[in-house]
Amino acid sequence: MLGTPELDNMVCQRLSPQDQARCARVSKTWHALIVPHLWRDLRWLGWRAERFMSLIQQDYREEQQRQKSQNGGHAMEQLVQPSPPLSALSKYGRWIRLLPDPCRIFSGGSAQEAQELLQHLLQRSPNGQVESVDVDTWSLERTIADLALPRVRHLHIDYNHASSGFSKLMSLLSQCSVTVLQELELNVITPSHTETNDLEEEPTDRDHKSWTSLKRLSLSEWTDDADAKIFWSWLFEGCGQLETLVLHEIRGDASFLAQAILAHLPDLAEIVVGRQGLSFFGIPEDTVATILSASSNGWKTVRLAESAMFGETAAVAFERHFSTLETLEFSKQPSDKVFQVLRACTNLRSFIHSSTSSRLDTMAFIDLDPDTGLLRPWQCETTLKELKVRISGIPRPGPAEEASLVRWYEIQGQFYDRLARLANLETCWLGYGRGKTRHGYLEMSLESGLDRLSGLGSLRDLSVMGLSTKICIKEIQWMVENWPRLRNIRGLYHENEEVKWLQKYHPEISVRGEYM
Repeated sequence: MLGTPELDNMVCQRLSPQDQARCARVSKTWHALIVPHLWRDLRWLGWRAERFMSLIQQDYREEQQRQKSQNGGHAMEQLVQPSPPLSALSKYGRWIRLLPDPCRIFSGGSAQEAQELLQHLLQRSPNGQVESVDVDTWSLERTIADLALPRVRHLHIDYNHASSGFSKLMSLLSQCSVTVLQELELNVITPSHTETNDLEEEPTDRDHKSWTSLKRLSLSEWTDDADAKIFWSWLFEGCGQLETLVLHEIRGDASFLAQAILAHLPDLAEIVVGRQGLSFFGIPEDTVATILSASSNGWKTVRLAESAMFGETAAVAFERHFSTLETLEFSKQPSDKVFQVLRACTNLRSFIHSSTSSRLDTMAFIDLDPDTGLLRPWQCETTLKELKVRISGIPRPGPAEEASLVRWYEIQGQFYDRLARLANLETCWLGYGRGKTRHGYLEMSLESGLDRLSGLGSLRDLSVMGLSTKICIKEIQWMVENWPRLRNIRGLYHENEEVKWLQKYHPEISVRGEYM
């Protein structure tokens, strides 16, 4: 291509697989150069399991035939029947860096066949790592443990066998490479106190692993019973480099969990608590506050899902993280103390209220000083880049209500003034949802004061989904002129004239009529 191997490799690595395939058809020279790069990432073959399985079987049979001809047989037969040519897997296996989930590839065969073929695949790809493994969906767990786990980067385990205790789970995790495993997701149903547990029979001083590459740990359930604590202590001691911890459910006293985080996870920067949607076990606010307090260096990212209660006690726990917090995402209806985060956080970059049921009161967001009637200063005004909220509370006056009309424009002006202070904002979602349901009214017209937002020159993504607005062609033209980086507008009706104007004159700006 460029005549220099180093530059050729740099170019090939930056091409998409589709572009690589096109380039490989240009000439024999380009084909020889590019095809090895097509073999680097084979994760997509997990969705073509039968085709990939056939390739492995063919290569395995040819290798067996080749070994048979080399180790024995009549000399004349070897001359008459030469060994078959090298298959594609034999030629390019050393280029493989990422392999698909073996569960998708070998689940249809017998245990013995799966073991032989998986071992053959791993031998052909000495530099390959397994992108992910879901242990519970495959009956050949022993084969995975013996062969695949040492190369797994992302591991998901559904561990439902209460009678086995945690020893089997510890055995599985012990076989993961300390330098390869990057993400671990455990869907564990812990045994009850009345069930037999083999942890009492086995020594609890099992050799501790230290997964130096493990950055994300997700737990479906955490409990504080005695048997579980033994496992959690063993697990956390090996996660010293962990950066993100996800806790979907927390049952029992969270003080032990907080102590374990402080003792073993010094690099932990992101905490995710709760789960979205229906949950049978809500996480009490005191528990949330206990977890939020468990950081020695301060949280950078905090995400609280719908099942995590977020009130004043939890908000107070943020106070020690004001200097480090960069992302706050929550779902519950916020208390007034939440806005203290905006006032005091000096490095906040993302403020996300992700609930589709509760809304953010506009006057609370405007945040006026009751003594002066002026906007309170926010420490994050120059750092905030992402704002996603569902505003409500702007009253829509009737045609004859002159006093309320004046107040209505005053509130919108104050809202624009608050947004205008966020000078580096790139994403501004003022509403989101599905269908034609409206949760608020914000005119977003030049008459109502939209031109006060002319300083938001970095804005790329605007959403007025779920809001009743009066955005017309002149407002769209103003946005294009004053927000030169704008690329997405969500919440406009596709049949409106302003959308047709955008599609004609600015096709680079995407218009989306539904929440995505």
